[in-house]
Amino acid sequence: MQKAPIRFACAVVALGAAATVALSGVNASPAAAPAAQAGPQGERLTIGFVTHFIGNPFIKQIAQAARDAGKDLGVDVKITGTAGFDPAAQLKMVQDLVAAGADGVSTSITGDSMAVGLNKLVAQGKPIVQFNIYSTRVNGPYVGERSVDDWAILGKAVRKEMGGASAKGRVLIGTCAPGFPALVDRIKGVRRGLGAGLDIKGPFDVTGDPTKNFTAWQQLIAANPDAKALIGVCAQDLENLGKLNAQKGDKYITAGGDPTLGNLAALEGGHGLISIGQTGYVQGYLPIKMIVEALRSKKALPKKGFVASGVEVITKSGAIEDFGLPKLTLAQIKRFQTDAAVQRRYYKPLFTGKGKLANWRNDVEPLANASR
Repeated sequence: MQKAPIRFACAVVALGAAATVALSGVNASPAAAPAAQAGPQGERLTIGFVTHFIGNPFIKQIAQAARDAGKDLGVDVKITGTAGFDPAAQLKMVQDLVAAGADGVSTSITGDSMAVGLNKLVAQGKPIVQFNIYSTRVNGPYVGERSVDDWAILGKAVRKEMGGASAKGRVLIGTCAPGFPALVDRIKGVRRGLGAGLDIKGPFDVTGDPTKNFTAWQQLIAANPDAKALIGVCAQDLENLGKLNAQKGDKYITAGGDPTLGNLAALEGGHGLISIGQTGYVQGYLPIKMIVEALRSKKALPKKGFVASGVEVITKSGAIEDFGLPKLTLAQIKRFQTDAAVQRRYYKPLFTGKGKLANWRNDVEPLANASR
């Protein structure tokens, strides 16, 4: 069966009403930018950045990275977004930004219905870069996680904790959006890492609402008292699993994704084993860099393609980061969420000089690799 074209790797899925929320995202004043930072016609560049779940902590990290890229590159970044999945609203935001003078836009793609409108803008010479969620129908590259391979790391870690090659027992897998392609890919990766010989149940619908998610997992545990491991593929899962595990005397092996404060608390307290991160900072910073460099060099972006944002393996002892970045302690990861300057200093070397993503065109892969 052929997969739907949309893929995503966002922090929290909370389907429902999607009232739009606009944020002020204008960076340094135009007078502060040197002449070398001007656009193709001599004016200062303006780049739009449109996201979903704009109030979510993970999305805030992505948006902050986009602001940082604007400061480093001497361009104005205008940030806006929706409170949930609303492709029509997102497309209109992109179109409105371009109508107001944006030279290019980076956006998450919450529906294939955005593709026709976005491709019209690309045909008009407006570069578009997808981040976090993508569609194969959009004529612009994508920056995000490598779903299957990255989540296989989590499955292997759980298998090892269950006893390795001789592991036996029941594993419950939960998802916040059943059937959503990238979450299906994550689950495929988890299953691959877990390997054969285990009683794997699910994926169960544990919803995207944090409160309902807690209750859903509570009910699953009650219905499966002999379960040994509990795995959620959305950001709210590990925090709630950690709380439930603490109530049960930490009898379960729990795992999930993303470095939210709640997930980090679960790991730090010994109530969770592992969280897989997708380096949200790269997903915010690199698309701005790609668009700006394409405009200044007048070298078009790839019509398709994928640049991996990297995988973060987060445990109680800290985070092993991708791209050769130094290992982080949990305290350092927490500080990133409260101190933007510290976060910026840590990641900036990736994009400059001999940094791993400084020459990003060398890292463009086939788009199909995003779901590998």
